[in-house]
Amino acid sequence: MGRPTTNVTVNPDPRRLEDEFLKHVAALRRSHPIGPHLILAPTQRLLDRLAQRMAQQFGALAGFHLHHHHSLSVALGEEQGSTFLREIPQPWLAIAFLQRLDPRRSSFDRFLRDHPRSLPSLFATFRDLRDSGLEHGPEPASLRSLSPGGRRTMALFVEYQHLWQTLESRGFADTAIRARRARKHVQRSSSFVSFQHYGAYDLIGVHLDLVKSLLAKFASHLWIPGDPGTQDQSLATTFLHELGVPPPRFDETDFVPPLIPWTSLPDPRWEVRFALRLALRWVKEGIPLHDIVLLSRNPTSHGEALARECDRLQLPLSSSWKVLERGSTAHLRARHLLTSMASPGRLPQTLSDLQRQAESQNLETLSSLAAAMTDSLPQLDDLWTDPPSDEWLPWMEQALDAAQAPVREDSDPGLTVLDLQQARGLSFEHGIWLGLNEGLFPRQPREDSFLPDRDRLRLREITGCPVPLKGSSRREEELLLRLTRHSVRHLQGTLAREDGRGRVLSPSPWLRNFGDPSQVDFVPSHPLAATRELRERTGLLRFPEVLTLHGLEQDVDGLRRRAQGNAEALPFLAEGIRMVRETERWTAKTLPYDGHFGSFAGSFSATSLTDLSRCPLQFAMRHRLGLRPEEVVDEGMELTARETGILVHEVLHRFYDGSLPESDAEQTRVDAIRRRLNQLFHEELDQVLATRRVPLAWRNVRGEMWVETLTRFVLEDLNRWRKHHLRVKLLEEKHRVTVQWGDPVPVTARFDRILIDDAEEEWVQDYKTKPVARLKDQARLQDCLRGRDLQLAVYWKIRQTQGRRVGRLEYVSILPERRRDRPVSEEDPFVSLEVKKVEEHAADIDRVFHTLQQIAKRGQYPMLSGSSPRANGEEACGYCDFRRACRHSHFASVARVESEEPFRPYYELRRGPEASS
Repeated sequence: MGRPTTNVTVNPDPRRLEDEFLKHVAALRRSHPIGPHLILAPTQRLLDRLAQRMAQQFGALAGFHLHHHHSLSVALGEEQGSTFLREIPQPWLAIAFLQRLDPRRSSFDRFLRDHPRSLPSLFATFRDLRDSGLEHGPEPASLRSLSPGGRRTMALFVEYQHLWQTLESRGFADTAIRARRARKHVQRSSSFVSFQHYGAYDLIGVHLDLVKSLLAKFASHLWIPGDPGTQDQSLATTFLHELGVPPPRFDETDFVPPLIPWTSLPDPRWEVRFALRLALRWVKEGIPLHDIVLLSRNPTSHGEALARECDRLQLPLSSSWKVLERGSTAHLRARHLLTSMASPGRLPQTLSDLQRQAESQNLETLSSLAAAMTDSLPQLDDLWTDPPSDEWLPWMEQALDAAQAPVREDSDPGLTVLDLQQARGLSFEHGIWLGLNEGLFPRQPREDSFLPDRDRLRLREITGCPVPLKGSSRREEELLLRLTRHSVRHLQGTLAREDGRGRVLSPSPWLRNFGDPSQVDFVPSHPLAATRELRERTGLLRFPEVLTLHGLEQDVDGLRRRAQGNAEALPFLAEGIRMVRETERWTAKTLPYDGHFGSFAGSFSATSLTDLSRCPLQFAMRHRLGLRPEEVVDEGMELTARETGILVHEVLHRFYDGSLPESDAEQTRVDAIRRRLNQLFHEELDQVLATRRVPLAWRNVRGEMWVETLTRFVLEDLNRWRKHHLRVKLLEEKHRVTVQWGDPVPVTARFDRILIDDAEEEWVQDYKTKPVARLKDQARLQDCLRGRDLQLAVYWKIRQTQGRRVGRLEYVSILPERRRDRPVSEEDPFVSLEVKKVEEHAADIDRVFHTLQQIAKRGQYPMLSGSSPRANGEEACGYCDFRRACRHSHFASVARVESEEPFRPYYELRRGPEASS
């Protein structure tokens, strides 16, 4: 009996391919009403799309079996009565493999035993080999042409294969085992009248072999997305050749995809915001929401912003995007519970207790992991002795770290969001393609460190198995580009100019393949231009956007008054004003800077006066507009500077506000102080870690260092108290006074602490988590008179106005020891500004404050370019959260501002009293 017939249809337009497919399915229903017919597709999403179209046309799907490759393998096994094969939990696989390593055999085994966290990458290499169909390792003699690293990897691959033979006998399987069993079941199956393979343009290894076996058994039809007359034609020809199917005659097509318009936006957040407004405009024009798609090469770069914006707009979202749970509150709680539950007792009991505790705390990921490990343990308990916690605990932690959660889960269908792989074969009316930036598309290929492409090519020659190459992804990237163009009838592209942290991004070099770079639609970053752009392009503006536009076109004071009654207005205003950061297209002759933000009539604080003196533009952003820039959070081992400062302040406040430990024995007193600080520190740290994405290792590493640092400081501080007979007068108190600086000015300050000596003179002190050297630069009278640092001077002025006698003004350096192998600094942590000199220059200090008050009263804020001298004598700006709002990098602008009368007194202040005189 000859091979059943196989027909082929190739079309570049997914809609036309779908229509031809549905016509063919209708004919099958007429000829074989009860089937059964097998429909196979590479992804579940594509199957869902086909099922939806078939249900719309036929009403019911009786007689049709829709599967992707993995589910077909399971279904065929169940049909033949095969034993159900389950997935093995990753921790058990890692431990079972580690048991097979022998450090005496090779240095590679020893390396893996010492660095077990490299095993997931090694397992990925092994999966490539198994999925390619390489069931047994090549003959050792044939491996001599591989690199030394390749030979070591292949030697361990043999051990890995033997392990899976054992695991298969215990009822476990991976993709390769399921596909191999499915091929055997196909030979015994006679249940399908026809076989339809839809949407695949390339298959390798075990999946390719499975499809071959189906083609040899049943009458088949292949439905391939591709573009005759292009590289897709050669790709389809190669695919059909691998399947053993003669290629059909490719008819020339008149399908010419249009050029894609693309828009340049400030950063990924504004890409998402622009895309969603555009989608809503399309819905307003009558396009169903489910017929609109958002596409991205890298979902995680837009995932958080997308979920946040959809929540704001109350827009339903249909997405299979997932992000790592690592760093979430639930993840931190799960890691903490896992560590606390680990015990040297019996593993089954430990897992059972862990599962019960995780369920009681609603830690679903940890609960399901413990349940899977518990269920599979009886089938594996003879592969190893009861492993101690230090062997299985790291693997459970790694499994938790690798767990993913969907970006958003909505029960109702909504806006479809896909990556380019998920969009293969689908069709949509309208779409927005996000992130057309270099590095995202095409992605940067990376070779496998365990088995580089040179060794993979050699294995192809030796074994004939299509071992995938990691470093040559260009063909697939080009194919995804063309398929994406064909999938959406009206496609809009966007790209970001920055990544959200100030790093410049470049357009993808492939944009020229389907768009005209000279016709890019450039959306400026200034909020006035951006909100106008949203209004003109989408016709939709939320209330905060209307406020922002109104305020920028008219006056900020009016904007703030109007915004008071709307809770969501001010956060958006903060984002809008933050977009002033960019200076694109600014020249010396355009957009003259007047620094006008409106008159400031509020009270000053020590912090705001220091900000005003250091950089008036920062003062305007922070205190005039009420903006708080986002701090760059280190997702590794650190808290932000602000979090650290608050933490240290609260610990010291609570310590000094309580009863101080006293003892005749010095060591007893030191131990009591350390215990008290340790208790306070961890109580305050728990408050931070409840909402903060910091690994719990911070508690053990930096937390211990901070406790030792605080203990060392407190001991030195209390010894100083005894030496000078000091006692506490106030701790963490806020004071408000009216100071005469030409005009009466309300000034507030929060004093960290004020001590008093036997002469009833006050020691005003402010805690700083900075090194002593930096504080010495701040506590100089010269810098005070030039407006570079005013905090201690403000404290002195407030206490003088209150009629108090100030004996000392001090910064107190509290800094953790960075490295344990270095001796503790012997520098005195108390850095003083000499009160006698401050009193001698009281009139000069008053003039500094009066100058700053007049700047704020006028409401026009000059620019300042930091304090680092440039080669030409100009000053260069250092890092600033608002640096992109400033035009200091344009020398013509700086020169013009310095010559303007409203700003001249400030620059005279910065140059110092001797220059102004």
